[in-house]
Amino acid sequence: MRTGSTPLVTLLTYGTRGDVEPFVALAVRLRRAGARVRLVAPETFRGLIGPYNLEFSGLPGDPQALARGMVDRAGSNVLRMVGVMARHIQQIAVDAMHVIDEACQEADCIVHSFLMTASGHMAAVARGVPEVSAQLFPVFSPTGAFAGPTFPGLPLGPAYRRGTHRLNAMIYWQGSRLLYAWVRRQRRDLPALPAYPFSRRAPSPVPILYGFSSAVIPRPSDWGPGSLITGYWFLGPPPGWTPPADVLRFLENGDPPVYVGFGSMIGRNWEALLRQTVAALDEVGLRGLMATGSPLAVGVDLPASILPIGDIPHTWLFPRVAAVVHHGGAGTTAAALRAGKPSLILPLTADQSFWARRVQCLGAGPPPLRRRKLQHDLSTGLRLVRADRSMAQRAGQIGSEISREDGTGKAVEEILRLLGAGHI
Repeated sequence: MRTGSTPLVTLLTYGTRGDVEPFVALAVRLRRAGARVRLVAPETFRGLIGPYNLEFSGLPGDPQALARGMVDRAGSNVLRMVGVMARHIQQIAVDAMHVIDEACQEADCIVHSFLMTASGHMAAVARGVPEVSAQLFPVFSPTGAFAGPTFPGLPLGPAYRRGTHRLNAMIYWQGSRLLYAWVRRQRRDLPALPAYPFSRRAPSPVPILYGFSSAVIPRPSDWGPGSLITGYWFLGPPPGWTPPADVLRFLENGDPPVYVGFGSMIGRNWEALLRQTVAALDEVGLRGLMATGSPLAVGVDLPASILPIGDIPHTWLFPRVAAVVHHGGAGTTAAALRAGKPSLILPLTADQSFWARRVQCLGAGPPPLRRRKLQHDLSTGLRLVRADRSMAQRAGQIGSEISREDGTGKAVEEILRLLGAGHI
């Protein structure tokens, strides 16, 4: 760290809103703790980040297009996921490297997310500064306690589970090496990619901060000392935000509704999923709030018992609903658990099946929903949630545990400790 100066922490993240919001929360808290913060995220989220008055560098690319590609072309196939991500990143990699280079100038610490691992590690090594891997799902820390997030939870024992983590890491890192080799052919000035940053054989493996709760995933006993579960990194409503009047009226004029939203995972079968969801709610006789990104984006007629809504902060909305139907993204799962509400999860791609299984294992929701039998599974699940009071009680217990945590504060404290800059 530069002597006598305020430490500069550069945060690198790429992905959909669920990948960006936690890093905004880290940035706000780091700044409050006295650090200078520079946030690097997709340019499309400038509007989300703007109200927090953060120093921001926008990355090229459309994360929504990446999400649609993951749903439509990859699903739960690990190799197809890698292929979709690689093609997306290849289109923006050269321009993105320019943004990252500029944003990491004079940084005293670089914090990087999953898709920013290779570029963040390279930037830290090139500058000789500390780095932190900040992850929203359990990756890069092999364990026999559970399977890797993109692999099925088969009952094949600890060796299988540990092997899936190692395979996950190998596929990711080798894919990163191939992609970076292509980038270097476009930019000859770039250095070689450093060694894998999380090897236990390395002199000082990169520390990993996991932004989820130990009430949801207890820390595995076979993790090394560099893997730390901090708790979730929640971002509240932006300054000056007020809830829409139509949403307030709907909430006040009846029983708590069921929230339905699939985040950025709106693929080519969106209308079919929407029709089945509407039919399931009608079959069970429940009201609903349907997150469509925009109330004008609905392609089917909705009954008066279902209100289409735009962008509403989950931290405000979820405590006011009866249950949450969603895709199992890490951020939405976290918000539903914190609110103490049962989750009914339709996993579509990436780590979503992992979170769906985890919620079921915790007793905070029914088995994962199936896309081909969504109406049947959802109506069955909604009846179960309504009839099984223990499910709501278990969700409430987990929510109470999460609410007592300060995950963002703990993560910030670890970053500042690494910098030697004191504590919050």
